[in-house]
Amino acid sequence: MKQFKIIGAAVGQSASVTGCETAPELIRAQLPYLAPLWTKTIYYPQAPLGGANLSRDDQLQDLAVFSWRLAGLTREVLASGAQFITFGGDHSAAIGTWSGVAQKHEQFGLLWIDAHMDAHTPESSPSGNPHGMPVACLLGHGDSRLISIGSNRPKLRPENLIMIGIRSFEREEAALLRRMGVTIYLMDEVKRLGFAACLLRAERSLLSRGLSYGISLDFDALEPEDFPGLGTPEANGIRLNELTRALDQLDFSRLLGMEFAEYNPRLEADHRFGIAAIDRILHHIPGLVRQRAAG
Repeated sequence: MKQFKIIGAAVGQSASVTGCETAPELIRAQLPYLAPLWTKTIYYPQAPLGGANLSRDDQLQDLAVFSWRLAGLTREVLASGAQFITFGGDHSAAIGTWSGVAQKHEQFGLLWIDAHMDAHTPESSPSGNPHGMPVACLLGHGDSRLISIGSNRPKLRPENLIMIGIRSFEREEAALLRRMGVTIYLMDEVKRLGFAACLLRAERSLLSRGLSYGISLDFDALEPEDFPGLGTPEANGIRLNELTRALDQLDFSRLLGMEFAEYNPRLEADHRFGIAAIDRILHHIPGLVRQRAAG
């Protein structure tokens, strides 16, 4: 079994409400068994004085710098033979994470568990917030600086991306994904079939084509009652116990890595609840459990 190495992705400036950038170091401090596995934390560039008023163009440039650094570290971890766990950070971190994977693996599958599609471009986004754009960037659509991290080719093939738990989106991003042929399990279907059934069906689809795969989990995919500290909570989500039961059934031998995004400690009064939920999820990652026991 491969070893896990942990990466921190301290970015929160791509969301409407900052704070997600504080999550990686809080998780590291509150779950000390992770410290020996922690490789490094990549930080979003420090804005100059008055940086809160950065233009959108400057913000995208800073995100590109951050994404190149995160991609390089992700590639290094995979090259060492390890699997990775990345703690964000808002979901714009996915641009760097999976661009780094694409530098090591020309083809791979990605299970994207999220309440949102995150498939806007700067032209289609109502808010202009880059944390709503990573899927489009990975598929080769969006700002040129963000779609060229590591290489100029798209990082993901649409047939290798499967989205689960979607329940809040705009017409433009849905049209892009539909046109490209991305498989999407909307929340209504997840409720009807069961989350574990959807996740296992998605995983088997990737494995049947000989693909290794990654998982990108936005915590807002979960029912807000089960996971506080969310900047964009959406009701009627996946229950935490459904997620953990499903993880127990996955084939982690083909897993490249996992990414966790959008925990904002500033939005919960008591960090115990969010940290406890993360700790519970980590207990259902077999290789990580063994490393913890060995430590």
